[in-house]
Amino acid sequence: MQLFPLPVQKPMPLWLGGFLPKAIERAGRLGDGYISIGPIRPLVDRCLEAVRASGRDPARYEVAGGFLWLLVARDPERRWQEALPHFLYQLNLYSRWFTEAGMSLFSAASSREDLERQGFLILRPEHAVERIREYVEQNRVTRFYGWTIPPGLPPEWSDEHVELMAKEVIPAFR
Repeated sequence: MQLFPLPVQKPMPLWLGGFLPKAIERAGRLGDGYISIGPIRPLVDRCLEAVRASGRDPARYEVAGGFLWLLVARDPERRWQEALPHFLYQLNLYSRWFTEAGMSLFSAASSREDLERQGFLILRPEHAVERIREYVEQNRVTRFYGWTIPPGLPPEWSDEHVELMAKEVIPAFR
């Protein structure tokens, strides 16, 4: 099988994720990076132990993480009103799927407060910078990522978020 377009990186890095001990160990043993979401420090520490055990340098190992949702807005309250039913739909679906798989990673939600407790955030740019900085330090993350469009909203809904991330949040980390 041939991959198109061809990867830019040579060799192409292999990123692995997971939440269970076997998956985390596999990511550290075989992967070039670990990817997960939420408060992941215990998972990262376990993964880095597997990196070390495989004879590689944990300081050179990449970790990508982020909040379940972190959106940036000039008017967070208005954005919350627009996004709330979409966030609830997504989290409750994820909660059901993981529960059926025997993993209780997410709890069902019925309110904004429930969502915020599980890492759903809509913040002004300056607050987003603070929260990302704290998250990176607490979780040993080398790459931060996030989603841009809650399920069911049109792509242009995320234009403000993408522009604010590009112009006001990302420059704080350069």
